[in-house]
Amino acid sequence: MKKLIPVFFFLFLITNLFAQKQGIELIDSLKSKLESAIEDTSKVRLLGQLSFQYYKYDTDLGIYYGGRALSLAENLRWVPGIAFSCNYIGTNYAVKGNFPKALEYFSKSLSKYTEIGDKHGIAMLSNNLGNFYRILKEFYKAIEFFNKAVAINKGLNDKLELVRNYNNLGSAYGDLYDMQKSDDYYYKALNITREINSKELAARILINIADNKTRVKDYCEAIKLGIQAVKISDELNITYDRAEYNGYVGLIYLNISNDSSASADNCQYYSNNKRENLLFAKKYLYNSVKLLERIHDLILLSENFRILSQVYEKLGDNKNALDCYKKYSAFKDSVFSKDNSIKIANIEKKQEVELRDKQIKIQSLEIDKKSAQIFHQIIFFILLVLLTLFLSYLYYKKKSDKVLSESEEKFRNLYDNAPAGLYRTTPDGRILLANKSLVNMLGYPSFEKLSERNLEQDGFDSSYPRRYFIEEIEKNGELKGLESQWNCYDGSFIMVKEHAKVIRDINGNTLYFDGMVEDITMRKLAEEKIKISLKEKEVLLREIHHRVKNNMYIISSLLDLQVDLLTDKKMTEVFQASQNRIQALALVHELMYKSPDFTSIDIKNYIINLAEHLRHSYIEKKEQIEFSFDIDNIALNIDIIIPVGLIVNEVVSNSLKHAFPNERKGRVSISMKADSDNNCTLSFSDNGIGLPPEINAEDQNTLGLFLILNLSQQINGELKTSGSDNGTEHKIIFHLDKDTLAT
Repeated sequence: MKKLIPVFFFLFLITNLFAQKQGIELIDSLKSKLESAIEDTSKVRLLGQLSFQYYKYDTDLGIYYGGRALSLAENLRWVPGIAFSCNYIGTNYAVKGNFPKALEYFSKSLSKYTEIGDKHGIAMLSNNLGNFYRILKEFYKAIEFFNKAVAINKGLNDKLELVRNYNNLGSAYGDLYDMQKSDDYYYKALNITREINSKELAARILINIADNKTRVKDYCEAIKLGIQAVKISDELNITYDRAEYNGYVGLIYLNISNDSSASADNCQYYSNNKRENLLFAKKYLYNSVKLLERIHDLILLSENFRILSQVYEKLGDNKNALDCYKKYSAFKDSVFSKDNSIKIANIEKKQEVELRDKQIKIQSLEIDKKSAQIFHQIIFFILLVLLTLFLSYLYYKKKSDKVLSESEEKFRNLYDNAPAGLYRTTPDGRILLANKSLVNMLGYPSFEKLSERNLEQDGFDSSYPRRYFIEEIEKNGELKGLESQWNCYDGSFIMVKEHAKVIRDINGNTLYFDGMVEDITMRKLAEEKIKISLKEKEVLLREIHHRVKNNMYIISSLLDLQVDLLTDKKMTEVFQASQNRIQALALVHELMYKSPDFTSIDIKNYIINLAEHLRHSYIEKKEQIEFSFDIDNIALNIDIIIPVGLIVNEVVSNSLKHAFPNERKGRVSISMKADSDNNCTLSFSDNGIGLPPEINAEDQNTLGLFLILNLSQQINGELKTSGSDNGTEHKIIFHLDKDTLAT
């Protein structure tokens, strides 16, 4: 059965069996995009699409654009681009009829898709090669390639491609006139189109099955399937498909009318009346013609008018038969003229190019003569410029080398003569750089001798294993102030302080470690001597304290005995005051003894402990007395701390003895604050029964107040005392100078 469309169109839609008809408009659009495209993979795709579109119109241009796509893909080393470019070139050669070239490019395309493991590409090329061998009428080889494509697409679950493969297998078995297998594969394709709900593809498969039914003269089934395809195309409103399927159904009706053996028994789609079948043929063919006139498809229009002419002739309508035949001839001539016009235009272009080439050659000869002189002048000028540049280069290179050498020499001098030791080592322990200071510090005769050591095997540091050094510096990126012991060349050692950092490449890999080393041996020895001296001083002070404290308690005991023997009240007060002062001094020494370091006593804790000690010594009042403290942390000299302690003892003792009756709750506040002028105020206040207002210590008979005044003068302080019915307040103001503050 001869189909209505060209053989190559039905067999060689190899990129998409059911591709849409897009024509010259798409080609123009692709060309406009190509003008602004850059030389990358997107341009390869544009050139490939142009190659594929041109196989329908001009295979030479299709091969030209495919070749450009292939060349660019090879330059970019883009294997997928090479694969599909070869496929498109093979398509154009196949349509042109150059089958050896087509097979060459199809085979190369399949090889490239196999190289990159592109299963979709392998399946597509297998299908294309099947169509290729089908054109060559090597049907069994075609079936072999179609089955290979089916196996791959099943694994990929690509149902759309399986429709295409099964359709081609149906066509191949139809070529072998094995209608049973042909129908089986067509129906497999049809079932998948229903799964994926593709009515357009289903309509095309129905037409293929109808063709098989026509070939075996099963006209009833053929008409039924053809009408189903027409109804689907009408529903989808695809003009080209509607035209094609109407024309095909019309052709079946014409064949029925020509077949005397055709019987309409038990068939509702055609009649035993020959004229009725011809009228159906006219109806469907006329519908096809009207639709083809819309899309201006001259080839199919010409063929349909030829068939309509036969129908009208069989109906006895010679006028319309002649009219249709004229249209058939006119459209056929138009197609022929169009083809001839294209060929003539191509020939004219070639002649124009040849003529232009000849003119260019003549002009080139004249230009060559004139340009020869210019060329020699340019060569001479270029040589002169190059010579000038070369001489300038030599001059500036010599000058820059000298500057660079001087800079390197300055840097080397700074590096070598730096007071600190500098080094650079690799992570595996090799010493790359070390300045003279480090070489001399470690007592080596030369850097070369020092560089023979490997820090991983016999490092400098005898107190800090190198693996700890690596772990710490890799973790933090640097080390600061690491103190350790380094071995010297002669077997001795020095104490060093080390700073180091990691130098990495752009990927973060460690290249080497840069470090700086300071010799702190003398400082460490001095610190050790100071520690020993302080220890000896502390032992001496504690011995003195022990003896003073014991003697004070002996004197205090003798004073207690003397007080008991005295009868004069005034003398008793004097002896008691002396006794209190000696006891207070012993107490001060006791608290100082508890300090961990005689040279740095926390004055705040010292006063708090002293006051609490006194409160607990008054058993009968310790629960009713509360203390509050507001004391700055001031480091005082030991010579000042003792008088301050005695003042605290005297003031607090007076408050505890005299200020509070047994039944009254008491509060004693102690404050010691320094201001910005380095003046220090030591204040005491209580809420006891108080002293008369505006008491002057010198006029006061109270010996305790006189003692406070005396102690204040010992620290160059000024005593201010005030009293009222609500309590007593003492303020001692003294200056904090270098003799007062602890160092």
